[in-house]
Amino acid sequence: MVSLPILLSAAPVAFAVSAETWDRVASCESSGDWNINTGNGFYGGLQFLPSTWAEYGGLQYAPNAHQATKEQQIEIAEKVLAVQGPNAWPHCSMVAGLADSEASGQKTEKRSESRANQQPEDIQNAAQTTTAQAVSPSSARITASAPVRGADVSTPYRQAGPWAAGYHTGVDFAVPTGTAVRAVTQGTVISSGWAGSYGNAIVLRHPDGMYTLYAHLSSVSVSAGQGAAAGQQIGLSGSTGNSTGPHLHFEARTENSYNAHVDPIAYLRSLGLST
Repeated sequence: MVSLPILLSAAPVAFAVSAETWDRVASCESSGDWNINTGNGFYGGLQFLPSTWAEYGGLQYAPNAHQATKEQQIEIAEKVLAVQGPNAWPHCSMVAGLADSEASGQKTEKRSESRANQQPEDIQNAAQTTTAQAVSPSSARITASAPVRGADVSTPYRQAGPWAAGYHTGVDFAVPTGTAVRAVTQGTVISSGWAGSYGNAIVLRHPDGMYTLYAHLSSVSVSAGQGAAAGQQIGLSGSTGNSTGPHLHFEARTENSYNAHVDPIAYLRSLGLST
C-alpha cells in the first residue's frame, strides 16, 4: 500500500464526507458506539480491523481504533475511503448514503493530496472501483457471498470441545458432500490442498487484510497464487481430515495463523451478509 502524506497545516481538518454521514455509518456498524470493543476482531465506531487501523496511520493516535476519539477515527476512515472507496463498508455505506455523490463527487484538499501521492496504477484501480460502484444494482458485480448457500450453522464459534484450542475456532455449516463452496469475497489463494486435521482446505487472503479458511473439502478447484472472485466456486464440501461427517468448517482470521481467528459470523456480517 502507498504511504499517505502527513499534513503539516494546523488548520482544522475538513472531511470529504460530513460528520453526519459518518455518524450514520457508525450507527449501522456499531450502534453508534465509537469506543466499542466486543472482542470480535473489529474496533471502534467504524469497525476497523487492527491491520487497517495501522496501515492507514491510526497508530499515531492510539493502539487500536476504539481507543481513539471519534474525530481521529473519522480522519483514518477518510484515508481508507480515498483508497478503497465506500465498499470498505459494503453494507453500511449503502445504508448510510456513503456511496452517494457526497462521497464520490466532493474532494477536499486533504483527500486530493493523498491521492496525488498514489502510483498511477493505484489511481486507475480506484477509478475502476468507483465506476463499478456506480453501475445500477441490476448489473453490479457480486461483492460478497455466503461460503455455502442456504446452510445452517451446526457448530458455532468458540463452542467448547475437543479441539486443539479447547474450543471451536470457526463455524461449521451443515451441508452434504459435494456442496459448492464459494469465496466469501474477492481474494488470492494462499494455500490449497491437504492441511492435516483440516483435510483438504483452502486459505484466501482478502484486500481488507483478512484471511478465510475453508476446510474438510472433498475437492479443491483453485491453486495457490490464483485469484478468486466473490461468489466463485473454489471447491466442494466433504468430510476429509479430522471430521465426523460432511460439513464445511469456515474460519476468519486477521493473519494466516491458527491463533489469529475472529468471529466468522461477525466477519460475514461486516461484508453485508445476513448469515
